[in-house]
Amino acid sequence: MGIQIDIFGSTVCRDMIRYSEEDEFTVNRCIGGVPVSTLYERPITLDEEALKRIPVSQYDKRMLKIQMNRNVVKLLKKSEADILVMDLADEAMKRYQYGKSSRQSAAYPDEMEAYMGQLFPNSSDPDSPEKKYLPMDAEMDMEIIEKKYRKFAREITLSDENPLGYPEENIVLIETFYAEDYVGDADGVTHAFDSKRKVKERNAWLKQLYEILRKSMPECRIIKLPIFTHASENHLRGIGPLSYHEETYIYLSQALGVLCGTYKKNSLENLFKERGLKNQLYTRLLRCGSVHSIPGMKKQIADLEQQVAGLQKQINELKKK
Repeated sequence: MGIQIDIFGSTVCRDMIRYSEEDEFTVNRCIGGVPVSTLYERPITLDEEALKRIPVSQYDKRMLKIQMNRNVVKLLKKSEADILVMDLADEAMKRYQYGKSSRQSAAYPDEMEAYMGQLFPNSSDPDSPEKKYLPMDAEMDMEIIEKKYRKFAREITLSDENPLGYPEENIVLIETFYAEDYVGDADGVTHAFDSKRKVKERNAWLKQLYEILRKSMPECRIIKLPIFTHASENHLRGIGPLSYHEETYIYLSQALGVLCGTYKKNSLENLFKERGLKNQLYTRLLRCGSVHSIPGMKKQIADLEQQVAGLQKQINELKKK
């Protein structure tokens, strides 16, 4: 059995474990799709029958129920694992909100977009208007957000008053951000994600939250995302800003191994620099290919057309004879 870890974060945290060595880590608890900013809202009862009917994964359904029960911290503290791996990428998920005087809200994955209005009692009531939005577009009160993060830090870290928490140095924060582009499978060049995804805006929002959490847990250990990280068109989960190339997951897994003492081939700092350099060289190659491939092909086509025209001229002259 490997080192027991708990995961509280996005698909990136879960996917990186698949690239670890066999039996290097054992995942005890795995909770995703639940932003820290939702942990201290009033619990909401879901329509269980409606939840059963919607065509999304059982995992996403369970995570939405956990989010609405507001019991993430309690579940994590019941775990026997000593190490918590987390990121904040789920904070940039869309939010569904309904109600007038006492507005209720929930974060949800894109797969649930069409079904959110079916899951909450009275959400279709005309007196309880609903809306969907991204958190950074809602001008959320950062003072309130910061209070929630400080409360989360107190409740999740070990202290005399909190004996079931994780030692702060055993909390690993992966600074996950959304990739701005992906590498095309057919052409091998980079393609920017559609502006509707608001990748830059989401990353700016996440940057603020990572700063707040680092201040709230100064002894936690951090794994940074290397520069020039691209998404992949061939990811198991499909193409998206959190569907990285496998080299990124290998780096993240090795970095976690360094912090847990299972990977001794390099240091955390060197792994970060090495991956960033390789990413930079790879990106330069991709961009050079995109700049020169089309003009090069046009020249080849022009040369071939000229050769064909010459041959055709010779054939015509032979026919005249």
